[in-house]
Amino acid sequence: MEEAVFRGFLQPSLGKHVPPAAAIGLSSLAFALIHATPNELPQLAALGALLGWTYQQTRSLAGPVLVHATWNAGVILFAFWAAAHLEGGAESLLPGV
Repeated sequence: MEEAVFRGFLQPSLGKHVPPAAAIGLSSLAFALIHATPNELPQLAALGALLGWTYQQTRSLAGPVLVHATWNAGVILFAFWAAAHLEGGAESLLPGV
């Protein structure tokens, strides 16, 4: 659903009024802002830019959906690993997350 909103609707809509790089940047910022606490903003904006670039190159939502799913799976796997192996879990490495 998120990719349909940010890459399928917002980015192309912005792209009608601004250059592609600006459309990617603005949609990435919106993506980061709806997900993030201030500590997470940079990495989520970067993820949004990667998702936007992928969409721009392919003009298909399949690529961004795959990248997004891979990111989410990695976050979940890291959280399980951290909970099992680190005192304090992922929080000990990523304060504020």
